[in-house]
Amino acid sequence: FHPVPSSDPLKDLLHKQLLISSLSFDLFFLQANQEQTIEKGDPYANNVLSPPRPAMPFNLINHHGNSVSLEAFGSNPILLTFLYTNCTKACPITTAKLQLLARMLANSENQLEIVVISVDPERDSITSTHSYSKQWEMENSWHYLTGSREELEPIWEHYWARPTSQVTTEPIRGYISHSPPLFMIVNREIILAMSNDTFDANTFVEYLATLGEN
Repeated sequence: FHPVPSSDPLKDLLHKQLLISSLSFDLFFLQANQEQTIEKGDPYANNVLSPPRPAMPFNLINHHGNSVSLEAFGSNPILLTFLYTNCTKACPITTAKLQLLARMLANSENQLEIVVISVDPERDSITSTHSYSKQWEMENSWHYLTGSREELEPIWEHYWARPTSQVTTEPIRGYISHSPPLFMIVNREIILAMSNDTFDANTFVEYLATLGEN
C-alpha cells in the first residue's frame, strides 16, 4: 500500500509518524503472540498474550482528584488504554467505543474497571480530564488518570504507548502522534492486547462472558 502524498508536507510527516507508531505496537504484539494457541470460540483468541505480561503498577491522580493505584482494583478485571483530551483523531473513536461498552455493561453482571492514562501530562489536568469525562458521559464510568511526565514515561514504555512526537507549529499545534492500544489486565497480568482498530464493544462483551466461564 502506497498512500498518495498530499500537498501538505506536515500532514504527510504526521501520517508517517502515526504509521511508525502503529507498526511498533504491532511488532511488539506479534512478538508476544508468536507461540500462542488459538482456541475456537474465543472472539479475541488472536489477541491473547501467551505467556501473560506483568502489568506495571501505577499510582496516579484521577479526574476527581483522587489517587488511584493498580492495586486498588484488587481482582477486578481492568481495560486499560491511553488517550489525551485535546486529541481529535483516534482518541474520540476509542472514547466512543468505551462509552458504548460502559453502557452495555451498566446492567450486566460482568465487572470491569475502565482505566485511561494520559499521554499529555502538560495539558491533561484534573479539570480538563473531568471536563472530557463529563462531555462523554463517562464521569462515573471510568478512571481518567494523569500525573507528571516522570511518572508516566515508564508506564508508556511498559505498555507500548509512548508518544512519538508533538507538533509545535500551526495549524495543528499540540497534536500528539501516539498508538492507542487497549489491554485487558486480570490479577495484575496483561492477558489481552488490542489495537484501536480491532477493539469492538460488542465483541469485548462476548469476551468478558467467556472470561467468566474460565
